[in-house]
Amino acid sequence: MTYLTTWTSLHPEILYVIILAYLIVVFYLPVHVRRKHNFMPYWYRLHGLISLFLLIMLIPEMIRILIRGWSWAVCDRDTFFTAPLSGWAVNLFFFSKFLDLAETVLIVLDDRRPLPIHLLHHFSTLYFVWKSIAGEVALLRPLVTVNLAAHVLLFSYLTPHKFFHIRPCYTSVALSQMAQFVVCLFGCLRAHSVISSGKECHITRPWLQITTAGVLGFLFLFADFYHQKYVKFRRERACLGKHSSRERVNKQAHELRSVDKVSSPLHPSL
Repeated sequence: MTYLTTWTSLHPEILYVIILAYLIVVFYLPVHVRRKHNFMPYWYRLHGLISLFLLIMLIPEMIRILIRGWSWAVCDRDTFFTAPLSGWAVNLFFFSKFLDLAETVLIVLDDRRPLPIHLLHHFSTLYFVWKSIAGEVALLRPLVTVNLAAHVLLFSYLTPHKFFHIRPCYTSVALSQMAQFVVCLFGCLRAHSVISSGKECHITRPWLQITTAGVLGFLFLFADFYHQKYVKFRRERACLGKHSSRERVNKQAHELRSVDKVSSPLHPSL
């Protein structure tokens, strides 16, 4: 067991205190301390660089997944928590979840209201990562990988400057956000299959059930969120198209009236 595994398993109360403090700050931060600032683009760039760095550290682990298979990835912790590269990546990933909480606080300080799905996703992810590290859950391996990849795309999209020549479109960002839940869901289903077959899997059945329910919940929430965004985009685009068409028709009518006025012998100016 690593030091972080031991510490998180011995101090679960700290997790609940952090989540409670996070919600209090978000909902009850005094209005007079909220000021517009321009720090968010730099924050997105910093967070994106950290995510990219951690993702690179996990490249050997990704290769091992390709070689050893999906069942191994979700059920065999092996040296994921103790190997030099992956072990450090997991530890740093754990602390990066606090950056997610800090991001929400910065949004509130910028006098903006974060979306409920934003709040729920951030503290739920921290809860899952904390408990998974405490129990050395093998399923954390694919979750860390896809979450970091999704964050790299997300923050490279949000930052106004090019991010190592990575400039994703909105669709790719939305798909990557959805993909992380799909991958985790497939991981949960494979873990269920391994446990049902009587083979060893480094995750308890109750925690696997909680994880599966959480992943399904966020999959539907994010799907609904992006669907509403898409519908709103199509509606606004349709309205813009109608407005533009109306402007073109009005412009053409105005030009025709102008021609009629100039060419007509009955016009007073002639």
